[in-house]
Amino acid sequence: MSDLLPREGELFGVPVEPDQKVIANKEKAHALEAMAFIEAEIEWADKQIAECDKITNLNPDSKTPIESQVLAYQMLAELLQVKKGELIAIADVYAPKR
Repeated sequence: MSDLLPREGELFGVPVEPDQKVIANKEKAHALEAMAFIEAEIEWADKQIAECDKITNLNPDSKTPIESQVLAYQMLAELLQVKKGELIAIADVYAPKR
C-alpha cells in the first residue's frame, strides 16, 4: 500500500527510470534551445494569417475565379491557425512562462 503514496515528487510513488529522465531532459533542452525559432514561427504565422485576410492579395486578372482565390486564402488561413496552435502548445509545454 505504501507504493501508492506519493514520495519525493514522484506521482503515486511510481519509480521513473534514470534513462527516461535523461531522455525527457534532453527533449526539454532541445525544445528550449529551439524556443526562439518557435516564437519566430508563431509571429510569422500571425503575419501570414493577417495577409490572408487582405483583399489586395486577390488578382482580378487571373484565370482563377475570385471565389476560388478567396476560398484558397481562407483555407490557408485555417491551416496556418492549426500550425500556430501546435507551436503554441509545444511552447506552453516546455516554456509555460514565455
